[in-house]
Amino acid sequence: VHDFSGIDRVYDTLLETGLRPVVELSYMPHDLAADPSQTVFAYEAIISPPRDWDRWAELVTALTAHLVERYGLEEVRDRWSFEVWNEANLDVFWSGSREDYLRLYDVTAAAVRAVHPDLVVGGPSSAAAQWVEGLLDHAAGSGAPVDFVSTHTYGSPPLDLRPILARAGREDARIWWTEWGP
Repeated sequence: VHDFSGIDRVYDTLLETGLRPVVELSYMPHDLAADPSQTVFAYEAIISPPRDWDRWAELVTALTAHLVERYGLEEVRDRWSFEVWNEANLDVFWSGSREDYLRLYDVTAAAVRAVHPDLVVGGPSSAAAQWVEGLLDHAAGSGAPVDFVSTHTYGSPPLDLRPILARAGREDARIWWTEWGP
């Protein structure tokens, strides 16, 4: 049973203020986690890979379909995006391996695109541009879509990811800094 009413309240508020979300598909529900004891923050966000990859995909597809139904395909397709996880390159935010993350990316991107092939999906939303090149190399082999690459930077100017995109033949991918700070 999926209850997206809390998410609806958050997104309704964002839309009322004129903002559009980057839907970060991050932190594992307790019942889907391979190891629910792996947590971060006081609210104990679970950083574990899924124990059942098919059920994770079903949840992502259900959420994505719900968002498209509630807010409309044109709105979600043209003004929203889906980002896979948060800083999986840091042990504090992901207890799985890099290979586990790449599998998560493939499964999650496919689940989003199962709702509509033009929905925007990307990542790796890593710290300091790590794993960007690895994700692009992996996606070239797996066929997973990467509409944008995202990273987080603190205490320094945003890193220039254009050479990485050029090496991967992905000059068309957008670059997003989805977290930054002083």
